[in-house]
Amino acid sequence: MLVTNPQQRASLSDLLNHPWMTRGFNGPPDPHLLRREPLRADELDRYVIREMTGFEFGTEEEIEHRLVTILESEAYKRAVQHWESRRERPQIWSESSSNSSLAIASPSASQSQLSNAPLSDFDSKESPDPTRGYHPLISIYYLAREKLERDRVYGPGHFASSQLSLNPLQSAPEEVQAPPPSASKQSPLVGSPP
Repeated sequence: MLVTNPQQRASLSDLLNHPWMTRGFNGPPDPHLLRREPLRADELDRYVIREMTGFEFGTEEEIEHRLVTILESEAYKRAVQHWESRRERPQIWSESSSNSSLAIASPSASQSQLSNAPLSDFDSKESPDPTRGYHPLISIYYLAREKLERDRVYGPGHFASSQLSLNPLQSAPEEVQAPPPSASKQSPLVGSPP
C-alpha cells in the first residue's frame, strides 16, 4: 500500500480481502455503500446539477456539458456494459433491492474498487465501476443527488444536526421545566417546621 507508484499499489479490493481485515470474520467488511445505477446523459437532473455549482466545477451549463461528454464517451459506455453484465449474475442485497438510492447494497469486492483510470488501463484487470469513483464529476453528481434525496426524505440538515443521536436507544435530553410557583408553597421541606 505504501508505494509511490499508483500502478503498483494494492487495490481497495486487495486491502479489504487482506488477512488483517478478515481475521475473525467470514470475509471482507461490508462497505455499506448505497445502491446506485449508472448515469445516463438523457436522465441528468438539472436540480442536482444546480446543487453542484457550489463545488467550483463551473456554471450549470458547463457542468452539464462536461457530464454529458463523460457519459457519452465510449469508455464510459463500455464500463456500463460491463457493469450490466456483472449485474445479471445473482446478487444478494443486504437491505433492499428497491430503485431508491437510499437502499443499502452489499456489492462485490470489485464494485468497491475505486479508480479514475480509463478503460485502456484495465485490459488485464476488471473494468472500472461506473457507479463507484469512475470520474470525480460523476461522484459529485451522485453525492449531490443522494443529499437532495436524504433532505427530501428526512428534512434538510437532519444528518448534519449536532442534536441527532447516532444511537437510537439514546434520546435527546428532555428540557427540564421549572415547577409551577404554587407547587413550592404546597410541599414543605423535609426537616423544616410546618
